[in-house]
Amino acid sequence: VYAMNVAISSMAFWNEPRQTWQRIGSVTPGLRTVFGGPSESDPTKQIDQMEALLTQKLDGIVVFSTDPSALVPTINKAVDKGIPVITVFADLPTSKRLAYVGANQVESARAVARRTMQDYPERVKTTSKVLITVGKVGAEDQDDRRRGFEQEIGAKMTFVPPVIDNYSPDKATEVIRAALTRNPDI
Repeated sequence: VYAMNVAISSMAFWNEPRQTWQRIGSVTPGLRTVFGGPSESDPTKQIDQMEALLTQKLDGIVVFSTDPSALVPTINKAVDKGIPVITVFADLPTSKRLAYVGANQVESARAVARRTMQDYPERVKTTSKVLITVGKVGAEDQDDRRRGFEQEIGAKMTFVPPVIDNYSPDKATEVIRAALTRNPDI
């Protein structure tokens, strides 16, 4: 049995990975996969779910966490039990995880910022304002992406304070609308 446990499992982003994970388990003889995780960014719930998984006989676990340290003891416990753990999209490098699979978020964000500035050169000026939306402050992937945008854009444009949407499309609409009201010249 291979388990995938992801934070914010209800987010549409996870639909394709969930389906792929389930398909792998359904078409590979002798292989069983389970997919789960808290529907929101809740490290306590994710730890509880991971601890429940550890009571089963598992061959491996794939984990995505929005907290850079909360799951480390649970991951270490899994590894100490002989269960390999791979982190995806956001690394937990202080854990005993076997590997991290994901992009360099800083470099990815820098590439997006570069491309955007190339595509819209008329907007690249110090008086132009930039708004960054993040799911959660302190989540490695979110912090790295924000840092990449800030590094690439640098002093070429002016940043307004970032807004936090808690990985919710409805909240994103609300906080972006409020930011645009405060800064109509974005």
